[in-house]
Amino acid sequence: MDAFQEWLFKLTGKKVSMRTLLIALIMILSVFVFFVKRAVDSSNAPPRPLPGAVMALKCSSCDYVEDRRIVDIDEAKCPKCGAPMGYKRKCMDCSFEFSYMPQRLKNLMKTEPNRFKVLEALAVEQACPNCHSGNTESMFPGSVDKK
Repeated sequence: MDAFQEWLFKLTGKKVSMRTLLIALIMILSVFVFFVKRAVDSSNAPPRPLPGAVMALKCSSCDYVEDRRIVDIDEAKCPKCGAPMGYKRKCMDCSFEFSYMPQRLKNLMKTEPNRFKVLEALAVEQACPNCHSGNTESMFPGSVDKK
C-alpha cells in the first residue's frame, strides 16, 4: 500500500483501491469540464438584441428630427422642447414632412368595434396636413436631416 492509500485509509477508515480512486477522479474531472465548457459557451453567446426599433421621429412642436430606438411611441419626447414626438412622414405630392402621432388611433381601436371605421380614420390621420393628400409615406432611419 502506498502513502496515498494509507492517508486515505486514515481519513475515511475504509480501504480504497486505486481503480476506485481513478474512476472517481475521472468522474469529478468530467463534471468540472462540463460546467467550465457550459460557462465559456454562455459567455461567448451573441448579445440579445435591444427591444424596440430604430425609427425616424419628428417633434410635433419644434420640428426637431432624429433617429431613435423606441418601444412605445407614446413615451417619445423631444429632447429640445419636451413635446411628444411622432413618426416622421412625407407627402409624395407636395414633399411636406410632418409628424404622425398614432395616439388617437390607438384609443379608437380600443373603443370602435367596426374595423372599417378604424381604417378610414387611419387614412385620414396619415393624410398630409399641408395638402390633405393621402399619398404619404413613412420616413425611415437614415433619412433624417438634422435641423
